[in-house]
Amino acid sequence: MTAAVKYLDKNQFGTARPVWNGWIGDAQYVYIRSLYPGVPFEEKAVTAAEKKRWKEVKRELVPSAREGRGLEGQILGKARRLLTLRSLLERDGGLALAKAWGISLGTSARLKASIKADTTSLLEYAVKHRDGGWYYPGAVMPWRGLLESEAYAHALLCQLLDGTEVADGIRLWLMLQKETQKWEATPAFVDAVTAVLDGSEELLSTRVLAFSASYEAPFSSVKAAGNGFTIERKFFRNGEEIRPGDAVAVGDRICVKYLIWNGENRSFVKVTAGREASLAPVQQLSGPVGHGFIVPLRSGVAWGFVPQGYREVKASCTEYYFDSYPEENTTLTEEFFVERAGSFQAPVVTVESLYAPHYRANSGFQAPQEVFAK
Repeated sequence: MTAAVKYLDKNQFGTARPVWNGWIGDAQYVYIRSLYPGVPFEEKAVTAAEKKRWKEVKRELVPSAREGRGLEGQILGKARRLLTLRSLLERDGGLALAKAWGISLGTSARLKASIKADTTSLLEYAVKHRDGGWYYPGAVMPWRGLLESEAYAHALLCQLLDGTEVADGIRLWLMLQKETQKWEATPAFVDAVTAVLDGSEELLSTRVLAFSASYEAPFSSVKAAGNGFTIERKFFRNGEEIRPGDAVAVGDRICVKYLIWNGENRSFVKVTAGREASLAPVQQLSGPVGHGFIVPLRSGVAWGFVPQGYREVKASCTEYYFDSYPEENTTLTEEFFVERAGSFQAPVVTVESLYAPHYRANSGFQAPQEVFAK
């Protein structure tokens, strides 16, 4: 382990600049290195470029008032910096390591002041969630990587803010997230469970209950309904919305938008979009949909996102499958050719969490689509 830590030091400080391609940044380096402060730091700053590197590491941990705290809105970054500072303060050899990085005058006091400033900032970013608890919007999806996941970030925040109202609020929020998300495949799951189990007895006695009921109704009386979701289908032609009663003709190319609101980030979500028999998909092959990164789309007056998933084209409907589906507003878009004249009706559109099926929604009944021959 000692050899590995010294290798880390050498590669981070042994050249004028660290090798970013395949290497790590200062924030990750100081976080990892602070876990092993007992290993002596033996690198020396000789050249001007090397001294500049030392200043950059120092600025990462104890930024001056003139420079500002930095990391604005970067919740995970602030949490990591706080853990780094705490490790340097509390672990044997931590203060010596901080001094070796250039924090030489009033080392302990400066580290404590930096901790206080970041803790105050983190408390300001916390917001109450509509379903209970507290959370950090800037620490949730799409940052769902091996470490940069919402579970990992919030578990760190629980540890840092332990004893505050926000900490137990975060634990409650984590419990609500676990209800509709699959975490077992990630190391962050262990951190999240540990964070929740460290909560108060009142928190640990919390239970989530689900009730369901089913009934039959005439198709024309089906109303939009949902639990944790809403979904709506709209038609557009040349950018203009097609409203009930507007003429649609054979040969038209129309765009259908499925406007979805989701109350939580959820795993394994399915959207079933039935279509009128007059419509034929422009893209008739099944395949991936969405993007590996966030792309904002304009939908009325609200911004939405296209999550990454799989689109399966069937004879009477299109089904979408998503491993992970983000909270708030998203828009799925599909284009069709109008092929037949007549009066056509389609079933309501549905969205459902396959992981927790009681979270679902359906659109309301829409009047038959009247198609005219040109």
